[in-house]
Amino acid sequence: MTEQIRKQDAHCEPGKNRNGAIKSRMDLAEGDLIIYPFLWSWQSARGHTRSDKLRPCVVLMREETEDGPAVLLLPITTKTAREHDNRMPVPIEECMRVGMDPSRQASIGMNDYNLDYIETSTCLRHNVPIRSFSPMFMHDLIGEFREVLASRKAQQIIRIPSKTEELSY
Repeated sequence: MTEQIRKQDAHCEPGKNRNGAIKSRMDLAEGDLIIYPFLWSWQSARGHTRSDKLRPCVVLMREETEDGPAVLLLPITTKTAREHDNRMPVPIEECMRVGMDPSRQASIGMNDYNLDYIETSTCLRHNVPIRSFSPMFMHDLIGEFREVLASRKAQQIIRIPSKTEELSY
């Protein structure tokens, strides 16, 4: 899936996606699909602060906080779920809406989520392609995620940039 998105973006002018539409990361909104170096809880527990792999992620929510606007991000994967994984399948219509290959059977992971502060992030790209899931799908995803949160089966990883980090993506 990540490779497909990279190939699609590689065939376009720099700074533009396959539809030619981009927006500032400051305009990220619920439902946006972005490419992001998602950090898993197991990586964070080992002391990692960076991920070495870019992956598609969905902006689940955007919040205005004391430290500025922040986004809550969930990873999108095509790997087979383990028994304890909480996942929501991405329906064919939604895959087509955001340009993902529906035959890859993508799902959205809900066991780990990243919280990143938009203004100070060293992980978010400055310009992001405009690809968004439908409001109805997002409503269902948020409902499922709230259930996972309530059952305490989700782990938050807060992405705080260090002074020596630079955006390398």
